[in-house]
This record gives sequence, C-alpha cells and structure tokens, in this order.
Amino acid sequence: MTTAFIDPVLGLIFVMGAVALAPAGFALTRHWGLLSAPVVVGGFFAYFYVLLPSAGLFFREGQYLFDERTYLFGLVVAILSLLTFYAGWVLRTPQEGIRGRAVGRGYSPNSLYIYGAGFSILGVVGYATTVYLQGGWAHLHSQPHYMATRDVYMTAYIYDLALLVFPGILLMLQSVLLAKKVSWFRGKALFVVALSALVSVEAVLMSSRQISFFILAIWIFLLPLMRSRPPARVALLAGLLLAGLIPFLLLVYRSHLHLGMEASEFADVESRDVVERVLRPSTGNEFITHSSLVTACFDSGEYDYGLQVINVLVNFVPRVLWREKPYDLFRVRPDDLIYNHGGWIPANGYVLTGAGSVFFEWGFLGLVFWFLLGRWSRGLFEKTKQGSPKSAVIYVGLICVLFVFVAQDLWAGLKNAIFMFGPLCLSYGLSSYTIRSTLDKNIAA
Repeated sequence: MTTAFIDPVLGLIFVMGAVALAPAGFALTRHWGLLSAPVVVGGFFAYFYVLLPSAGLFFREGQYLFDERTYLFGLVVAILSLLTFYAGWVLRTPQEGIRGRAVGRGYSPNSLYIYGAGFSILGVVGYATTVYLQGGWAHLHSQPHYMATRDVYMTAYIYDLALLVFPGILLMLQSVLLAKKVSWFRGKALFVVALSALVSVEAVLMSSRQISFFILAIWIFLLPLMRSRPPARVALLAGLLLAGLIPFLLLVYRSHLHLGMEASEFADVESRDVVERVLRPSTGNEFITHSSLVTACFDSGEYDYGLQVINVLVNFVPRVLWREKPYDLFRVRPDDLIYNHGGWIPANGYVLTGAGSVFFEWGFLGLVFWFLLGRWSRGLFEKTKQGSPKSAVIYVGLICVLFVFVAQDLWAGLKNAIFMFGPLCLSYGLSSYTIRSTLDKNIAA
C-alpha cells in the first residue's frame, strides 16, 4: 500500500470520525442531549464508516478489493448522508413548551398496557411457531448463530410476527412508568421485566445485534424520557456505551453462543479473534460492500429507483392471493452491479448498510430521505421533552428502527418501521377512541 493511497483515505476517515462523534461531544453539555437521535446515529455511522474502513487499511492481507477512488467515494457518500440527517435535525425549529407528565391527554395507561400485552403475546406465538417449524428450541439453539435448517414452508407472516414483541414491551413499560409509584417485582411491572429478560436471553443465543439493541434502547431511552427531570448524564452515557458494546461482543462471540457451549470456548477468544471476526476486511465487510455498490451505481448510472419501497408493500400480499408474486423487485441486483464493476461477489448474507442502500435506490437524491428522517426525529424529540407520551414511545421506536436503517438497508428498515409504528399508532388510536367514547357517554348521562 502506497503513501499516496493511505493519506487521502486516512484523512477522510478522520473527517468521518469527527462528524460521527461530534454530536456526542456537544451532548455532554446539554441536559437531554445524550438522548438525541444524532448521538445514536452518529455512533452507528462511526462503527460502519470509521471502524470498518480503518480495518481495511491496517488489517488487510493480499491484494485489496478495490482502488483508492472507490474507498474515497464510499466515505463521501456516508459523510453526506450523515450530515444531511444532522441538517434535518438542526433545521427543524424547536417548539416552545413546558415539560410535564401528560398522562391524562386522552389516553388510558391501562388500555395501553392491555394492547401492549396483546401485541407481545401475538409476537411470542409467532416466534414459538417459528421455533416449532425449525425443529424446536433446543435444536434451533444447539448450533452457532441460528444455523438450524429453515422449514421450507416458512413465511414472513410467521417469523416476522416476533417483531410485535418490541412495540408491545414499549407500550407496557410506558404504562407502568405512568403510575405514580412503580414496584418492579410484582404485577404488571414484573411481567414487563420478565418478558424483556427472556427476549434478552434469546438475543444472546441468537447472537442478534438487532434484538439486543432493541431491548437495551427501549429501557435506556424510555425510562429517562418519561421522567419530568433531566437524566443523569453519567449513568445515561454508561447505558449508551453498553448498548453499543453488547451487540459488538455478540458479533465477536457469535460462533461460540449456543446450547452446550463450554466456558473454555469463551476463554479461548483473544484479540486475534476480534480481528478475524470483526476487523479483517473481506467480502463480508459492510463498508467494502457499501463502497463497491455506490461506486458501481455512480459509474454505471444504474439505480433501483425506489423499488424496495414497493417491495416492502408487496411483501404483505399473501402468496395465496398472488401465486406468482416475485421474491424481490430489484430493477438490477446489487451483487450483480458489484460483480460487473469490481469483479468480486459479496459474501452470503451481505448487507448494503443504510447509506449504500439509499444511494442504490435514488443516488444523491437519497439525501432527501436522510434529511426528512432527521427532521422527523427532531419533531418527535421536542414533543417528547414537552411530555407527550405518544411521541415518547414513537421516538424510542424510531431509535430502534434507525439502527436497522443504518446497519442493514432500506428494505429492512421500512419493514421494521411498519411492525414498530403500526402497533404503537393503532394502540394510541384505540385508547384515545375508548376515552372519548366514555366521556361522551358520561356527558350524555
């Protein structure tokens, strides 16, 4: 590797790092700053577009997968995506208001708990069905990283139901927090704690970064947001670091986490294993896939033109009603673009990352998506600080979904958004309707 190659790339990595971590630095001086979306999204970008490209510079072996221009263009797209998200956040004018616990604004905490429990039970039933179809719980988790053979009749209408657990936990936890005094070891609160613990165990056995982050984010964010006073910054910072560290450790220990594992397997994991599993550049490195894809799109002029948004909607059409339904609606497949442009094929199970996926759909016009996402995040955050319980749960749900948008792709982000925001909005709508109906009856009487 020549000096001419290292200098511009390394310099842009430092710029990316400064941009990604700047909100966290500013947040330390503000009472509610650490709970802001730019801090979280900046942390996600730091992993995928600072740590992973750095791995490509310092831990490579043999011939590198692409040239300097590809590396630089991938970093530029990532920086512009993040800056545009920040711009949406900053340019959204905060609304003035006094923070208070808006418990009685047309919503019933008890009904929210019932709806949350209903969605949670539905999610557990969907997951239990998935486990049954894949040979049972012990069989599923006796192999590393979810390696059990999938049933040929599996469908998204079964295994995606498990996603309903997260809005369910959100609603139940908020209902518990709206009580004047919370006793965590009995009744409703104990059920939420127990369900969250069981989901956490499942996340570890599955080595799932997404599930582990969702559970951590729900508890770390919702507890302080439901209080009338600013959170303790030291404790909150420790919680955020934990939320970032645990998914990283699950990735490192992924091949060791299964039923029947021995303590010696964990003791054998050394720094070299971290390099092999996380840092060593390969065709599974998310940044390498991201950079290769965006460069191939830009050079060839081939984009997907938003078909993945349509694909998310098509996915909800039962195959019984549309037997010839396609499994995807790619106008041009991303792995084909990468192969035709760079001459290599991404590893099985590859992800595009959010910035790469959005660019693949719309090119630089995709920056509008990041701007609107930042703007919406700021609006929810301000309403949450003013005491809106509905905005609080939707904001925490958005923090979870933002992880998927950045870490995976547009399709996965939109799918998780539907399973997260649909139940939350439906529950608040039903709760509000119940309250209004009761008030109307009382007035009529």
